[in-house]
Amino acid sequence: MEKYNFLHERIKHTNQEFPVCDYIGQVKYPEQDSEKVGRIMNLTIRLKNIKNQSYLTDEESAITTRPEDDNEVFDTGESQEVEETKIYTTEKPFLVIRFDTELPNKFVAISLDFEDVVVSTTDAFDKEEAPVFEVPDQNVLYIGYKVKAKYLKKLDIEDSLKRYVEAIEMGNFEADDYNESYILSCDLSEPAYSVIVQYLGATQYRVITDDECLFELIEPADWEGDDDVWRIHELRRRIIEGRIPYGFK
Repeated sequence: MEKYNFLHERIKHTNQEFPVCDYIGQVKYPEQDSEKVGRIMNLTIRLKNIKNQSYLTDEESAITTRPEDDNEVFDTGESQEVEETKIYTTEKPFLVIRFDTELPNKFVAISLDFEDVVVSTTDAFDKEEAPVFEVPDQNVLYIGYKVKAKYLKKLDIEDSLKRYVEAIEMGNFEADDYNESYILSCDLSEPAYSVIVQYLGATQYRVITDDECLFELIEPADWEGDDDVWRIHELRRRIIEGRIPYGFK
């Protein structure tokens, strides 16, 4: 029996559901917003690991007033000033590399310094307030890993049930994908995505997340050195530099 080395089994982002998607295939891909894909967008982010946030300041925490019945210190019948925990955020420019105009409505962007990748939904931009995107620590050893995508021929009723309880038989998948693909990011915590860049010809690429497709790990990145920050920066730069995201016009 042939053995496979699947990404989702190693990093366990999708351990509650087998990673397949009705909207992603060898040719099938969501329509992209050409007004946003390939453009620069300033985004507000918050690092999940607060110890690593270089933008921490000495500013005083915000003070707000709360009703007396919402505070257990003492009962005066009046509202009190309560110190709130400051949520540290920063704004920086990102390159939009995926912006779906239809299901599954994914949004993916990478910062121009290659340090941060955000994954969310396009619904985040429908709200009145500006969205804040969380950026988890990275599973550094998987950045730059070469992978191979495998797509279902058809997701039938039986497969739809199996995706929640067990693996789907490999006979239900198409022949191996011929597009060269690499892991651009791999989260260590929620929102828990890996972002894969898949080359389309010599100049384009498209973006798939690890909950949308089955990926087989093929070969780790060729890298020596113990500087994780520089490793992430350089490998991401190598993956997308000189190419444009699918949907850019």
